[in-house]
Amino acid sequence: NTSPYLDVVEFKVMTENNGDWSNTAELTFSVSDCSANNPPVAINNTIDINRLGETCDYSMLLQGDTIFPYTDVENDDLEWIEIVTLPLIGTLLKLNNSVVTVGQQLTLTDLTDGIQYVSELTEEGAYTTIVEFRVKTLNNATMSNIAQLTLNISSCNIPVYTACETFSLYFDTEPY
Repeated sequence: NTSPYLDVVEFKVMTENNGDWSNTAELTFSVSDCSANNPPVAINNTIDINRLGETCDYSMLLQGDTIFPYTDVENDDLEWIEIVTLPLIGTLLKLNNSVVTVGQQLTLTDLTDGIQYVSELTEEGAYTTIVEFRVKTLNNATMSNIAQLTLNISSCNIPVYTACETFSLYFDTEPY
């Protein structure tokens, strides 16, 4: 039983001075099942990624357990996060140069080592993409809710080059 329940105990007290028993009193106990463990709560997170330089080719190392934040009432440690959806626009998540897949479980060691986000080479404008995830903590059989990691990617700054060249056109006026 994971819900609290009440128990009533009746008792009498004998005092030392007069040696008589007191009137009956009631004491009510509220007992909870201490084995209950609440699931963790995954929290949405947003990261802004600024692409600088002359190409749109960009990657960023997402590193640490705060990338996929969560809370846990019992303060249980992170066991792993599960990737629920991958980014739809211009990216792949890579883990140690291997592609992260839907359903993959990333441990604290994986997050500490870092996950590489690679922007799509052809995207010049700014865009937003989302990774959905959920959390599993130690000592808890239940997964968290699904939360979103939103990546806001800035537009890349490709310089505009102009070239000036002089050329001449000659026309042949003779008929064929």
